Amino acid sequence: MAFQTALNDEVIYWVRQQGFMLLLCAAVLMAFVWPQPGHANAVGYADLAADLSVALIFFVQGLSLATKKMLAGSRPVRLHVFVLGWNFILFPALASLLNAPMSFLLGQELCMGFWMLAILPTTIASATALTAASGGAVPQAIFVSILSNLLAVLLVPLLAVAYLSHASGADVSLFPVLIKLCWLVLLPLALGQCLRRSCRAWSIAVSQRARWLPQVAILYIVYLSFAQTVSSGVLTTLSIGRLLTVLCGVLLLLLLVSGAVWRSSGLINLGPGERVAAFYAASQKSIATGLPLLTAVFAAASLPWDTGLILVPLIVYHPLQLLLGGILVPRFNERA
Repeated sequence: MAFQTALNDEVIYWVRQQGFMLLLCAAVLMAFVWPQPGHANAVGYADLAADLSVALIFFVQGLSLATKKMLAGSRPVRLHVFVLGWNFILFPALASLLNAPMSFLLGQELCMGFWMLAILPTTIASATALTAASGGAVPQAIFVSILSNLLAVLLVPLLAVAYLSHASGADVSLFPVLIKLCWLVLLPLALGQCLRRSCRAWSIAVSQRARWLPQVAILYIVYLSFAQTVSSGVLTTLSIGRLLTVLCGVLLLLLLVSGAVWRSSGLINLGPGERVAAFYAASQKSIATGLPLLTAVFAAASLPWDTGLILVPLIVYHPLQLLLGGILVPRFNERA
């Protein structure tokens, strides 16, 4: 009887510790069973809900973070240099090395897609939410994520056009991306900060009750990402062999980058929370910013290739990085 009670306690403890990972697996399974929200006819409503959830996350972050602490996110500078170096230099270099052997198995479009994935900025919402859920340094995650996306507005088109061997005359409209970034990130964050300064007691109470919000938002984003991938039908355009090669290549790239980022982050004298923020911001890639930028570049450059295939590595990488990030949340919390 005592053994059975102890076993039940162990099971309950394990479920509590791995609860978020179990919910992530349930979200992925649900996307395959019920992918309708990712269908083209419903994607507008789903994207609106995703945008609102992102804005809500940053509004709550604005409520919960003191202004001085938010501004302190600009330090240490070495963290931001580390993340940006991985976003735009080391990640593309590692992807290029991986592309060499895969070029014998994949076509030109898919190999090109791996490099296009590599030059994209980090995520904002998921990197911040995962950092918060893991007990990391949220101000640093917010600061470097926004900085990465702002730099990407200039760097991604330049790097993409250079890689595609086109002249610099490609006319890419970047203003809508900047506007969306302001509406979804900067404005909610600033509004939350203003309310914190004017209604401090209320803002603290609301932010404490909304601690569960980042994890719920991540679950929804994972579900929507997988649902859109299933509903898009892009996976059906590939043979089983090529699809498995893409999946293995993306997974290998994700694990190599994640391992290299984590190990190298230990060499620059970061605190535990700062190291968690650096890990998520350096290893993740944004489909929200990256997809509009790449689509605009492809449209302006009039490519002779199938751009849908070029985007496959990004479409596959995005949900997998969220799944891996969610799995690591309890482990980071245990370290903390």
